[in-house]
Amino acid sequence: MSSNTKRLLKRSFYELLETKPVKHITVNDIVDRCSLNRNTFYYHYRDIPSLIEESINEATEKIISKRYAFDSLEDMMNVAIDFIMDHKRAITNMHNSSDRVLYEKYLLRIAKHAACEYVSSSPMAGFLDDDEKAIETDAIACFCFGYIINWLDSGMKADIKNDLHCYLKIRHKLNGSI
Repeated sequence: MSSNTKRLLKRSFYELLETKPVKHITVNDIVDRCSLNRNTFYYHYRDIPSLIEESINEATEKIISKRYAFDSLEDMMNVAIDFIMDHKRAITNMHNSSDRVLYEKYLLRIAKHAACEYVSSSPMAGFLDDDEKAIETDAIACFCFGYIINWLDSGMKADIKNDLHCYLKIRHKLNGSI
């Protein structure tokens, strides 16, 4: 029952997040949506930020548990962009919230995981020692994280897939593929 109740609370929060900013979501909104009472919420969570952190952590673990075979950095970024677009309203509301730091921590963790998958599957990985792989993984993760945060900060107005494709073509011309 406890895990079902937590699942109901998280789903209720997510549904609300699809419709309004975090700062406008109250514990009453969450429990009313799933026909529970406030005490039930506080039995499971200290406050809304603790619900948010657990929800984001679970989503991160789910994403990380998937195995991706990336043929290119562009493929890797497109997976992240597609996920964001599939959850655009909720991510926008989370991105614009005071709990943004939590969200960004997990976004960076996902970027590092994806970068690690990309570097490990690269044909050039065999020519790099462990320190070089770590440096390359961190650099790619930071690039991806920064690129996505910049796009989110702009309100997702740019055609990020086209911009990314153009940028990577320019990088390839300048000094080989990333």
